[in-house]
Amino acid sequence: MAKNRNAKTKAAQQVKNVRAKREGFLSFVSGVKVELLHRVLWPKLKDMKSYSITVIGFILFWALYIGLWDFIFAKGMETLVTR
Repeated sequence: MAKNRNAKTKAAQQVKNVRAKREGFLSFVSGVKVELLHRVLWPKLKDMKSYSITVIGFILFWALYIGLWDFIFAKGMETLVTR
C-alpha cells in the first residue's frame, strides 16, 4: 500500500515538474515575442541599406588590403627561396 502511494506521489510530482517547465517555457516565448514586437526599435529600410553598404565596403577594403600584403610577402618569400 505504501509503495503504491509513493508511486502515485512520484508520478504527481513528475507531472508538476513537467507543467512547471512547460509554463516556464511558454512564459519565455511570450516574453521574447513581446520584446521583438514592441520593445525593439527596428531600423528603416533606408538605414539598413546604408549600413549594409558600409559593412560590405569595409569588408572589401580589408580583404584587398590583407590580400595585397599577402601577395607582397609571398613574392618576397619566393624571391628569397629561389636565390
